[in-house]
Formats: sequence, structure tokens, C-alpha cells
Amino acid sequence: MSFLRAALQAVLIFQTSLALSAAVIYDGGSPDGVDGASISAQTAAQQFTLADATTLQGLLFFGSAFVNDVPSHFGGTIGFRFLADNAGAPGTSLFLGSDSSVQLINNGTQNPGMDEYRFLVNLGSVPLAAGTYWLAFHEGLMGTADDGTPIFWSSTSSAPPGTADFYATFQADGLAPYGSSELFQTAFQLRDTPAYTSVPEPSTWVLVLSAGGLLFLQRNRRGRQ
Repeated sequence: MSFLRAALQAVLIFQTSLALSAAVIYDGGSPDGVDGASISAQTAAQQFTLADATTLQGLLFFGSAFVNDVPSHFGGTIGFRFLADNAGAPGTSLFLGSDSSVQLINNGTQNPGMDEYRFLVNLGSVPLAAGTYWLAFHEGLMGTADDGTPIFWSSTSSAPPGTADFYATFQADGLAPYGSSELFQTAFQLRDTPAYTSVPEPSTWVLVLSAGGLLFLQRNRRGRQ
């Protein structure tokens, strides 16, 4: 096996690990290019229902801004809460977390008139029984004020039937009271695997390439004996 092939195999293994992160447990619908809910000036929450008990690890949501260059305006961190359902509205907080390494991918769509991105958020480990819940998140850590970079959670027209409209709160910690401010649902997916796999540190790639080089030398020696 050549050094190049060994390196390519290492890259393939890494790419495969990324592909395995695509298991969707709940699909809240695709963006419709019509509207959006601010997650910078407020905390927005969307209802979802799980048919079976699961442990959530990844979130993908669709978002845009008042500018096309969304990555340069996004603060980089998403704070989130999972809340119980209280008669069709956000209830008691069940889990609190954040991801400071959120990944952005241009979705090739616009909402409305601005470039729309997929936001990939790792949730850690959130075990939930079958039932109805609310996912709430905010640009920045929960409890932090608006950082002035207006990011919007995209609306959807294809949410599962019976899904409540999104709710929002200006409480910095993302807790009640929530109020229904717009008559639409928001586009997102929940996964039982991480939304993304971190890119290996340079030192990790050095080890991988070194291993490939060592394998190449060993094979070369055997071929000469």
C-alpha cells in the first residue's frame, strides 16, 4: 500500500464518520423562504414530538440574517434548552446546554432574499422519553444579551401536522414566560448522533500521515527482501 493510499484511506474514514452523523430522529420541516424568528434578540422555541424514547445528540436548523455573509455575523455559539410541554406551550426546563463550535453550511437557498445556512449544533447527550417537548435556543449562551448580530431561525410550511406555532421569550435565560408571537413553525432536525464530527487537530493529521508513511516503508522493505 502506498503512502498516498494510506493517507487517502485515513481521509475516507474521517469522511465516513461525518456521514454517519446524519441519523434524523425528528424532522420539523424544510425552510420555505418566507419568514424567520429572531434568535439573537430573543429565545425562540419550537414544539416537537418523539414517537420513541431516544438520546438526542445533534441539531440541524436553518437560519439567515440581514446580510448574505452569515458566518461573519454569527457569534459562533448556540445556547439551548429542552422544555416539557405545558398544554401546547413551553413548560418546565429539562435540559440546558450550549455548543461554541457550531458549524455553518450554505444551504443554497434564501430566506427572505438573503443566503440561508444550515447550522449544525452538537447537543451532547439529551435522553428523552416518548412524548411532546419544546426546543428553545438563542444565539450565544442562555442568559446572555443580544450581541447585535441578527440571526433568524427560518420558517417552514412542512412541519408535522398538529405542531404548535413557535413561541418566543425575551427572558435572557430562556425560561418562561413564553408568548406566541408569529403564526408559523420553524425548520429543524433532531438527531441521535452528533450533527458534525470535529475536524482533527493538526497533530492528529501528523500521526495519521506518519502511520501511513511507516506502513509504506515496511511494505517497501518486505518487497526488497
